Amino acid sequence: MSAQGLRVAISLCAMAVALFVFLELPGWDGVIGAGIAVAIGGSIAETVFRRAADAETRRADLEDRVRNPPIG
Repeated sequence: MSAQGLRVAISLCAMAVALFVFLELPGWDGVIGAGIAVAIGGSIAETVFRRAADAETRRADLEDRVRNPPIG
């Protein structure tokens, strides 16, 4: 699996965990827990991507992020 595929897979797993936490915990505990799950999953996904990708893939990813900044 490519480095980009690993990043997407880990992000999707983190979102699934966040949804489960949100649905299982009552009130604000679910919201906070889901936010923590997404933040930790995103950090893990980026760390795995940086370790698994070669220099050219990291450069291309950075160029893409500069040309197309995230909305928000």
